[in-house]
Amino acid sequence: MAWQKRRNAIGDDLLKTGAEAFVFGEGDRDKETIRLLWQRHTDAQLVAQAIALWRLDKTYSPWWEEFWRDPSQMERYGFTNQDLAEALRRLRANEG
Repeated sequence: MAWQKRRNAIGDDLLKTGAEAFVFGEGDRDKETIRLLWQRHTDAQLVAQAIALWRLDKTYSPWWEEFWRDPSQMERYGFTNQDLAEALRRLRANEG
């Protein structure tokens, strides 16, 4: 039980950090750019963009090993589109 709570806390931190990194970039976005991002895109659209940009749903298989694959980031850390959308909703609420 304690392990599951710890894993959930790690997952929540990972999602929060991912949402912040996607919205704020590398710290080079000004407030107006961020405001326009929130205005022009739904959380679902931002999730789709983040997943595509970072290839979060793609598995990885080295060229020399055709039967072995690493799980996608989403599989490895056990989160879904909805989980990432919820992290973006929380960020939007805190920033808005």
